[in-house]
Amino acid sequence: MLGVPGNHDVPLYDVLRRFLSPLTRYRRFIDETLCPFVEIDGLAVLGINTARSFTFKDGRISKEQIEFIRETFARTDPYATRVLVTHHPLFAVPVGEQLERAVGRHELALDSIEEAGVDLLLAGHAHHASVLSAADLVTRAGGALVIQAGTATSTRVRDQSQSFNVIDVENGNVTLTVECWCETGFEPKDAEKFEYREGRWRILEAEQPAH
Repeated sequence: MLGVPGNHDVPLYDVLRRFLSPLTRYRRFIDETLCPFVEIDGLAVLGINTARSFTFKDGRISKEQIEFIRETFARTDPYATRVLVTHHPLFAVPVGEQLERAVGRHELALDSIEEAGVDLLLAGHAHHASVLSAADLVTRAGGALVIQAGTATSTRVRDQSQSFNVIDVENGNVTLTVECWCETGFEPKDAEKFEYREGRWRILEAEQPAH
């Protein structure tokens, strides 16, 4: 299991705690590590903390974290699928007719993401599920797949029902299934399968999930 802090993990009204020890409770009750890393056979997953005291909603990524991304993935199996997890999206992603703002210093992160060979960028925050190619969002971003999670349990939804993503990685291919709330429980919607070719992830086929 791997988790990263979000903006709601930083105290809003407790001003002293917000600026002096913003993630003390997260580190006490959730995880001492704010940038966790897990590597298993064929998969390397790195989480980066984008929550900050000085912003009420938006996130930031530091120069040290950008270098940490490079160094961490440089030590992994070159054939492993590399996944970067943040609470805030690293790119400005569309949410309906609006754009959800990217994290601060996201321009500096673009080169490190491509250099590190990151395959999947997972984020939330926008309360809206989507899947996009990084190259379609920013020209120099490389071919990573940008997967946004929707709202799993909150009632703060944006034109979608509650949902969560199930991502299967097998034989170098990625299958994304969105589990959507349907009155009495979560049900899988059409699965999208992607394969990496010609420098980016491309849809291979649509599959009907088994019930």
